[in-house]
Amino acid sequence: MMPLLLVVLGAGLPLLIAPGLSFHYDTVPKLVALLLITACAALRLRAVPSEFGALWSRSTGRFLVMLSGALIIWCAIATAASMRPGISFYGSAWRGFGFVATLTLALAAVLVAANLSANPENIRPLLRGMAVAAILASLYGIAQYFDIDPFQNGAGYHARDGDHIVVRPPGTLGHADYFGWWLAIEFFCALAVAREEISTWRMIGAVAAVLTAFCTVLTGTRAALLAIAVGAVVWLFLARPRIRARHLIPIGGVALVFAAFLVAPPGARLRYRFAWSLHDPTGGARPLLWRDSLSMAASRPLIGYGPDAFAASFGAFESEDLARLLPDFHYESPHNLALDALTAGGIPALLIALAFAALAILAVTRARSPRTPTLAAALAASLVASFFSAAMLPPLLLTALVLAILISSEPPASTRAPSPRAPAALGIPIAGAMILASAVYAVSDFRLARFQAHPTPNGYAQMTAHFPLILREDIYASRILSEICPKIPIPAPSFECWRIATLAAGNATRTADDTANAWYNLAIFTALRNDVAGTRAALLEASRISPNWFKPHWILAELLARQGNIKEASAEASRALRLDAAKNPEVIAAAARLRTNQAEK
Repeated sequence: MMPLLLVVLGAGLPLLIAPGLSFHYDTVPKLVALLLITACAALRLRAVPSEFGALWSRSTGRFLVMLSGALIIWCAIATAASMRPGISFYGSAWRGFGFVATLTLALAAVLVAANLSANPENIRPLLRGMAVAAILASLYGIAQYFDIDPFQNGAGYHARDGDHIVVRPPGTLGHADYFGWWLAIEFFCALAVAREEISTWRMIGAVAAVLTAFCTVLTGTRAALLAIAVGAVVWLFLARPRIRARHLIPIGGVALVFAAFLVAPPGARLRYRFAWSLHDPTGGARPLLWRDSLSMAASRPLIGYGPDAFAASFGAFESEDLARLLPDFHYESPHNLALDALTAGGIPALLIALAFAALAILAVTRARSPRTPTLAAALAASLVASFFSAAMLPPLLLTALVLAILISSEPPASTRAPSPRAPAALGIPIAGAMILASAVYAVSDFRLARFQAHPTPNGYAQMTAHFPLILREDIYASRILSEICPKIPIPAPSFECWRIATLAAGNATRTADDTANAWYNLAIFTALRNDVAGTRAALLEASRISPNWFKPHWILAELLARQGNIKEASAEASRALRLDAAKNPEVIAAAARLRTNQAEK
C-alpha cells in the first residue's frame, strides 16, 4: 500500500484542486489529502515499527525524529499562547497552515523517511511520480500563460502594467511565487529521474526538467530562477560532471528555442514581466516588510504570535513607509520562511527551522547514492526560494520528501532500534484524529463553496449551524449578502437579509485573520443602519489595530465632518492623505475639502 501512497503524495497531491466543490479550492483539498494519506500510512500497524527501527538506525533519521517532535511540541505551545488560538490551530483561511498542517507535515516526513529507509526500492516510484506531476503542472502553467484555463478565473493572475498585460501563472498552487518555489525543486527531481532511469522514464525525466524550467520562467518568479541557478551551482560542485560536445547540442537547442520564443509575439507578456521587474530590482515592499516583521518579532521574541496569525497582528507594526508604498495591501506573512517561523513561534521556532536546514546539510554529507548531488541541488533551490516566500504546504512537502530520500540513502548503523510498541500504539489515535480533522476541513469548506454558489441569508445560517466552521469567510459572506439584500423587493425578507449580513460582519471581527479589515467592514454596515456611535467605534478599533492603514482615517474624517467636528476631521483626512501617499483621488479630494472648510471657519 505504501508505494501507492507515495505516488499519490508526490504526484497527485500537488495537482489537486477542486473548484466548485471547495471554497479554498487550491489549499484545503491538498491539506485534506495529506491528512488522509498520513492517516493511512500510520494505520500500517505491522509495518510501521520495523520501518521506524530502520529510520532510527541512521543518525540523520534520529535527528529527523527528534526535530519533528520538537517542532510539534513547540508549535503546540505557540498555538496555546497565540494571540488568535483558533486561527493558529486550524490555520488562516488563505493558506490553512496552522498547528494541524504542521503536525501532519512533520508526521508525514517521518513516516515517509521510515518507509524509504526500510524499503529503498520505493524511492524510484516516488521520483517517477514527481516527474509526472512536474509535466502535468508545467503544461497547465504554460496553458495559463496562453489564457487557457478551464478550472480557474484568469483574472486572478493577470495584472496591468500601463498598456501591457502581465501574466504570472499560478498553476495549481494559488500564486506564481509558490508555484515557482515548487517548480524549482521539481526541476532537480526531474533531473534525478533523467540521470538515473533508462529508456522511457529517462525521457520522461528529461521532458519534465525542460518543461519545469520553461514554466518557471513563465511564472516570472525571480526567487525561483535564482533558486535554480544556485541549485545548479551546488549540483556542478558535487557532481563534477564531464561536459562533452554531445551535451552542448541539446542545451544549445533548448536555449535557441527559448530565445526565439522570447523575441516572438507569444513572448511579449514575458518581456513585459521582465521590464516590470526592473522597476523594483530590490523586491518592492519586501525589504520594508522584513524590517517591520523583525520589529513584530522583537515584541514577543520567546513565543511569537502563533502559527499563521501574522495577518491578524502585523498591522500594529507596519511602518508608515511600508503603508505608503502599498496603501491598501494587507500582508498575510513576512514572505520569508525564517521570519515566518520567528514571528509565529519566536526564537525557539527559528532555531528549529535552522536545525532542519542543518539536517539537510548533514543528510547530503551522509547519503551514499548517485542521486545525492541532484537532490542536494533540489534542497539548495528550496532553501533559496524560501527566503522570498511564505510557508506553503506543497513546496514544503516536496522538500520533506527530498529530505526523506536523502536520509534513507545513509547507510544504517548498528544502533539498537527502539521498542516497536510505541509507534504501533500511537498509529490508531493519530490516524483517527487526522481522519476527523480531514472531515472537518472538507465539510466546512464544502459549505462555504455551496454558499458561494447560492448566497442567501438562509444559506449563511445553514453554513454556520450545527458544525464548527473553521475556515471562516464572514467578511466575504457579509459583502455578498449586502449585494443581495437591496434586490429583495419585500421589506420583511430584505430587513432579515440585512440583519444576517450585519451579523456576519460582526462575526468577522472575531473570526477573520485580517482583523483591521473586519472592523472596517463592520463600520460600513453600522453606517448603513445610521449607527453613528457604532461606526465611529468600529473605525477607531480598525485604526488601533492597523494605525497606518489609510482607509479608517479617511472614512472617520468624513464621519467627523458630518458631525460638524471639522478640526478633528481635517486632521484625520490629512493623516489619511499622507498614509495613502496621495494615490486615491477620493482621499485627495476629501483632504482638500476639509482643509478649505477649516480655513473658512
